Amino acid sequence: MTIRLIPALVLAVCTAAEPAAQSAPAPPLFRISTGDFWLNLHQYLYVLGRAASETSDATRRAVADAPADQAKGLDTLTTAEREHWQEAVRAYAAGPSRQDAVFDEPLIEAGNALARAGDRATLDDVAVDSAIRATLARVAPIYRKAWWPAHRASNEGWKQAIDPLMEQHAGALVAYVTRAYGMPWPSDGYPVRVVAFANWAGAFSTEGPLLVISSYDSGNTGLSALETVLHESMHQWDDPVWALLLEQAKAHRRYISRELTHAMIFFTAGEAVRARVPGHVPYAVANGMWERRMGRFKPALDVAWLSWLRGDGTRDAAIAALVKLVPEAR
Repeated sequence: MTIRLIPALVLAVCTAAEPAAQSAPAPPLFRISTGDFWLNLHQYLYVLGRAASETSDATRRAVADAPADQAKGLDTLTTAEREHWQEAVRAYAAGPSRQDAVFDEPLIEAGNALARAGDRATLDDVAVDSAIRATLARVAPIYRKAWWPAHRASNEGWKQAIDPLMEQHAGALVAYVTRAYGMPWPSDGYPVRVVAFANWAGAFSTEGPLLVISSYDSGNTGLSALETVLHESMHQWDDPVWALLLEQAKAHRRYISRELTHAMIFFTAGEAVRARVPGHVPYAVANGMWERRMGRFKPALDVAWLSWLRGDGTRDAAIAALVKLVPEAR
């Protein structure tokens, strides 16, 4: 009798444990990728092309060190390799680097295609502009040899540093902003692409969704990096938030600037991190954003939007009040 009961007991235990064993863990709120070879190469050439053209933003903190970083790698190359690489930089300077990574559709499409390509061996069958494909394919072995090991190590180091902060704070931060905006979060998490050099701002996001952040930018560390990732991910709601603002603007016969959506993100992301970690200095404050053009929205945000963030009223009432208080666009 004992011999027959033991298998039955084992079966019962296994059956009881089966649902827990089968349940998959929840996907991370942010899916951080550090090994996107083609996107890293593309953004590096993009930044170097702007430096070669001496654009006004080429001396900004996030990209100022790119030429020096390039020089270190060039010292490891043969004469032929160096010529091929410099030809690629000139090609970018004359083409892709003249575009805006956030707003120009051809560059947006290229960035998304290259992000999806990850670290595959070639760009065959990747839907990217033929000129960009040819340039990248020509210098890919050179980049793998001279710069990619250090760039990838920097990307992975950045992820290792931010992972504990994500584990500790991401859930609360996403809950804060989804409640504030009344918008859903992607069920499979928001993708974050880490590159050595992104653009003059050190991070950007655009349609795709494509969120790119620089591991070499000294400003992308600690809670500032966490706020930047949160900020960029909130651009996923730009269109629906603008629709809500426009509805109220029409109701109150006011003409408002679309920049208000960006000001709301600066304000909300900063308050989200500060609410979670008292003493945190929001990005907009630390970098003087409210002392510039964006500052014209700050008084209205302090009155109408902050009260909603702290739990008073409703989102729609806060948006209506905000629209009535912001200065009209000229």
